[in-house]
Amino acid sequence: MEVEAARCECCGFTEECTPRYIAAVREEYMGRWVCGLCAEAVGDEIRRAGAGKATITTAEALDRHVAFARSAAPRAGGAAAEDDLVAAVARLLRRCLDSPPASPAAPPPPPQGRKGAAGAGGVRMPRRRRRRLIHCLLSRPAAKLATMIGMLSSSMASLLLNQLIIN
Repeated sequence: MEVEAARCECCGFTEECTPRYIAAVREEYMGRWVCGLCAEAVGDEIRRAGAGKATITTAEALDRHVAFARSAAPRAGGAAAEDDLVAAVARLLRRCLDSPPASPAAPPPPPQGRKGAAGAGGVRMPRRRRRRLIHCLLSRPAAKLATMIGMLSSSMASLLLNQLIIN
């Protein structure tokens, strides 16, 4: 399968995608390549505007998000943007793990101060924490997060898991 690198015109994040997928995204966003996270933000922008009196077009929502993304992160993309994404997703997962369970059927939160057993790859995540992570990823509020993690390349997923396990 042929794969090409595509750089998001909003945040600078680079993803590896098939040419067919790249063409479909560009067609939907007026010739611009937009990563999955920014596409979600554009959709949210349209929904927020639609809740008011007037609706906005995809082009207007995209322009608003591009302006916001550039003002919020005035730095170079590439590796720095990917590192920031990995760190942000790791923080989100940690918050989910540290929050109390949503229902009585959910597994209990991990014990405080407990360390995992050392393995070949360094520190291993305790079993309870792994179960809580899986529950967190499969719960409804985390469905978008799980989808986002599915979009990560294998190297970025490895970095994310290392961040979660080590920190």
